[in-house]
Amino acid sequence: MQVIFPQQQQQQPEEPAPRNISIPFLRESIGLGDAVANITQAFGVQPCGGCQKRKDALNKRVQLNPYRG
Repeated sequence: MQVIFPQQQQQQPEEPAPRNISIPFLRESIGLGDAVANITQAFGVQPCGGCQKRKDALNKRVQLNPYRG
């Protein structure tokens, strides 16, 4: 049995909130990973295993929103 003291517990870093970027021509919010995936698919690039991980990581970091001004 292993005893873990409070100072020995590893704290996981909090994920930062996604950065929001306003784009005038967007009609609905979309993650950057989804936008990149749509563009590459339009050019005929087939997705691979790493593409899904990259898409998820980009979606967590950057959110593209319609400009409401």
